[in-house]
Amino acid sequence: MPWPPNRQIKHCRSCGTAVDYRIPSDDNRERAVCPACGTVHYENPLNVVGTVPV
Repeated sequence: MPWPPNRQIKHCRSCGTAVDYRIPSDDNRERAVCPACGTVHYENPLNVVGTVPV
């Protein structure tokens, strides 16, 4: 079964073109990729934050 199971992104957030679900060249999971502008859309990305106490 392709990831994500429910494809919620239908159109590019940058240009509005309908997206294709495929595996980008620098990734190993199926993502929403805009065929017009090449933007890769990630669903529910995890924010990684670090601090350095001084």
